Amino acid sequence: MNKSFFSIALAAAAAFAPLQASAQAVTGLNPNEAVLGYTLTDALSEEGGAFGEPGVYPIGAMLEPSQLINYKGCPIVGLRIGLTFDLGRTQTFLSKIEGGILDDIKVQKQRLYKGWNRIDFNGEQYVIKGTESLFFGYDYEETDELNQVAAESGVLGFAPTESTNPNACLVLMNDQLYSMSAPGPLAVQLIIDTSSMPTLNTAFTFVDCGFKYKKIGESVEIYASLQNVGKAPINSVTVGYSSDDAETPVTKTFTFTEPLVLGAQEPVSYSFPAPDAIGSQKVKISVTEINGEPTDLSRENYSTSVSYAVYRNSVPRQKLWMDVFCDQDDPYSGKFGELLEEFKASMDTAPVDPENPVDPDEYVAPGVIIAKAYKETNSLACEGAEMWWNAYNYSSPTFTSNRALFPGEASVAYNANDYLLQLPFIIPALIQDIIAQDIETPSFATINVDTSYDPASRKTSLTVSGELLEEARAILGDVGLTIVLLEDGLTDSQYSIVERDGQYTARNIYSYVHNDVMREYLTAPGGDLLDPESLKFSKNFEFTLPETYVAENVTFAAYISKATEEVNMADIADYDIIQANSAKLYVPAAVGAIGAEEGTPRFFNLNGLEVPADALAPGFYIRRYPSGRADRIVVK
Repeated sequence: MNKSFFSIALAAAAAFAPLQASAQAVTGLNPNEAVLGYTLTDALSEEGGAFGEPGVYPIGAMLEPSQLINYKGCPIVGLRIGLTFDLGRTQTFLSKIEGGILDDIKVQKQRLYKGWNRIDFNGEQYVIKGTESLFFGYDYEETDELNQVAAESGVLGFAPTESTNPNACLVLMNDQLYSMSAPGPLAVQLIIDTSSMPTLNTAFTFVDCGFKYKKIGESVEIYASLQNVGKAPINSVTVGYSSDDAETPVTKTFTFTEPLVLGAQEPVSYSFPAPDAIGSQKVKISVTEINGEPTDLSRENYSTSVSYAVYRNSVPRQKLWMDVFCDQDDPYSGKFGELLEEFKASMDTAPVDPENPVDPDEYVAPGVIIAKAYKETNSLACEGAEMWWNAYNYSSPTFTSNRALFPGEASVAYNANDYLLQLPFIIPALIQDIIAQDIETPSFATINVDTSYDPASRKTSLTVSGELLEEARAILGDVGLTIVLLEDGLTDSQYSIVERDGQYTARNIYSYVHNDVMREYLTAPGGDLLDPESLKFSKNFEFTLPETYVAENVTFAAYISKATEEVNMADIADYDIIQANSAKLYVPAAVGAIGAEEGTPRFFNLNGLEVPADALAPGFYIRRYPSGRADRIVVK
């Protein structure tokens, strides 16, 4: 298992699930020891879990840097492993994952019995750095005899615990970690030496205020989770909430029914009405006292912050912007591209919802702009897009929805890799749910996109115009307009996952068709700054479309967001897109290209008046077929 290339098939949100630790609720520990993992107790489930087929399965749990950082400097003494019955002699392990490489730290053979087993590591102790991920567990050897015992007793081999988390029950197969959700989290724990930890210490593991936009007077609910990361139990904390417009912070004391032991967490919430002034607000949340003792607020652990925006007026969303960060050398990106095509097809069909039935004939699909940004080293990479790739993409393919941070999510971008192989058919529906939520959020600007094109000369005209509400600048500060050229139907290579006889393999598809590809920016990637003295804006472009573009496949897309030359990762939630719109490049059809297979068309001028087919003067017309299809044509 040592030094193998490694990938993790897990949802991104799993990395930020609360970590639990305890010294009081587990047995057999020294006074300066505690356990880390996904359980606080010695409790074991008698149901157990098994694979149903003989083999040796490395199983365990994984802790990520965000969960380990508060234990930086603590040596790892050993493991605790819980079983439902005697397993016999097997291999136990502690491994780290850095830069996609899994590397063994400790590997020891150990005889494991029913109940909890303590494994003390031999040799030099490993000290937690807080920048690595740790995968720890044991080789579960399943045999026919073991399965027979399980069948007779009704108790399966490996033991889950009472909590739930996708990182807490994993199996390593073919250099890939797979989450096993059915049996429940695995009963494995790290034993750490807490001697170097401070006596009183806390850390915020989560903070959120729900959806970002609050109308004046609407309640602002701040939810935070506070964890004890010190050796001494905590009986009470005093938390200060300081808003941008407040002269002094509001303090609130939380007294816990039971002392908060090492690793345990409790919510500390606060609500207040949104202020009367429109604009962006930031609330700083600080632990000012622990057990009645003042804290040192210069320490990073004791403070966090959350932002929200206040508005009075709004307009509907025209279209939703969806970044897709992908890689031509990544097989998951290829598979995700196929599922995006299914998603686009599904958007034209009215959703089936018994509680809120929709008339299919009256259904209007929400407008969605998909913009694929390929890795900087790919042949389809768009110059300038690496700024957003580096800001949002943590494990391609990822995608955003208006670049907005959804309440409760750990990152702006979503990662569907956990479902790509196991449940690929649900991905279009998952994206639909996200789009349906975000398309209803308030907007503070309008955008119009108009195009024209002369096929003979390839002369192209583009006008992007619109108007801002006062809220746009009050919330965003510097308002930027970004315009990009997208193209469909590009044939290029793509590594992709292919299913054959129920088995997944990865191969390079040299004739893969790429749609929604970002080809170039017509503005700065971080947006052209709009005139701060005007609420109206308009940008005109006149150019010759390069021969490398197929005009019929070109779309111009525009969005409004905070203008920036460099993304500040500390304020990543401030770059959400408040409005987007797009238009395909209008390519007039020759009047002689009437499709007889669709019946005889009727012609209408731009005022909506019908014009006989034999009386079409030079100009623009709408051509409508009996089938319902319509297009615009030019008669010269």
